Amino acid sequence: MSVRQITLTTMTAAMLAATLAACGGSTANSTPQVLPTVRDNPTTTAPSQPKGLARVSAGQIAAVDLTYTATVRPSALTVASDGTLQHLSWSSWGGSQAAAHGTLSAWICGADCNQGHRVHYRARVVLSDPVTCTGRRYYNSASVTIQTTRGTRHWGSFLHAPCKPQPIVYR
Repeated sequence: MSVRQITLTTMTAAMLAATLAACGGSTANSTPQVLPTVRDNPTTTAPSQPKGLARVSAGQIAAVDLTYTATVRPSALTVASDGTLQHLSWSSWGGSQAAAHGTLSAWICGADCNQGHRVHYRARVVLSDPVTCTGRRYYNSASVTIQTTRGTRHWGSFLHAPCKPQPIVYR
C-alpha cells in the first residue's frame, strides 16, 4: 500500500467512525438516544389554556388538536403535521372513549414534499384516556385507523391533553 492509499483508508475509517458515533452506531455500552418532544423543548411554550376553551362547558371532555384548539365533538381535527380528520361523525363522546368515522386528508411527500400529493382515506378515530388538568377534562390519546386499498392501516396521531407533566400517549 502506498502512503496515499494508507492516508485515504485512515481518513475513510475515521469519517465512518465519526458518522457511526453521531448516529449511535456504537454497540459497546450504547444507550438509546431519547429525542425530545416539542413539549420537552423549553424554548417552545404553549399558551396556558387551549383556544376555544370558553366554548367547552364545565364537565365536558374536550379534545385538543395540533392547532391547540379545544373542542367537543369536532367536525375536524388536525392530528398530525400532514393529516387532518374531516367530516367526523361521532357515535360516542364523554365517556372513557369517544369514537367517530370520517375522512383523513393527508399529504404524501414521496421523494420531495414539493412534488407530493394529497390523499383521502375513510378513517375511524378513537379518543381515550381522559385526564383532568387545570380543572378541565381532556382526552389524552387518539388511535386513528384508515381504510386503504391494502386494508386497514394505523395512522400516527399526536393528539393529547394540554397537561404538564402529563405523558403523551402515542398509539
